[in-house]
Amino acid sequence: LMNPNGDSEPLLDRVSGPGVFWRLVVALRGEGWARWRFRRRGVVIFLGGDQALALLLAARLGYACVVYAEDVARWPGALGARYALRTAALLGDVPPARRGACEVVGDLFADAVAPAQGAAGEKQREFKAAALPTADGNTSKSEGKALTVGLLVGSKMAKLVVAVPFMLAAADALAARMSVASVRFVLPLAPTASTQQVLQCASEDADVVARFGWASAAEVAEVADSLPAQAERNAMTLRTARGTH
Repeated sequence: LMNPNGDSEPLLDRVSGPGVFWRLVVALRGEGWARWRFRRRGVVIFLGGDQALALLLAARLGYACVVYAEDVARWPGALGARYALRTAALLGDVPPARRGACEVVGDLFADAVAPAQGAAGEKQREFKAAALPTADGNTSKSEGKALTVGLLVGSKMAKLVVAVPFMLAAADALAARMSVASVRFVLPLAPTASTQQVLQCASEDADVVARFGWASAAEVAEVADSLPAQAERNAMTLRTARGTH
């Protein structure tokens, strides 16, 4: 992942898959430690998964730990962990003695895209809208370039059931606003999700699609030309009922 400002330094030094987690935790000594080249001071940030594993990794590295709690704050204060809570209601289940380790920060997803207030907010929304290539061909910063939009639907079936039809509906909405030739949608799959699960969640018979009126999609034969050869075996192309690929 390279710096969008064009700098030569990457934004990330290393990305590790889930399969190396326990080896990472257990083997941080001697040659293994030298190979990973961790800094002496750092912070483990938890954004989803098992909170206990974040605390374990932080303790093993000797780092601080910050946990974003979306639904439940399990161990605030344990091993010095600080908790960032999605809502104030989560504090109700935290023992009073441990509430000092918690802070309500809001919803990292919904609050990040909430409309800003005032004149400055209006200008910001207008700028973002103007930067998108529209269906009538008017573009600004994106002119002459294909825009790639990633649809992140999660890694568990419980997330896919809701996120797949919702993201497909979002793709339909964006495609209606933008020139189809100037935008492509990519749905990367986590190792714990499969193309068959995505098809199941995208079916027009899916309960969430019927209940909320979100988009359904079906598989079509072609596979994107830009995919690496090794990815084609686990790839497919979807087309929504409105024709968005």
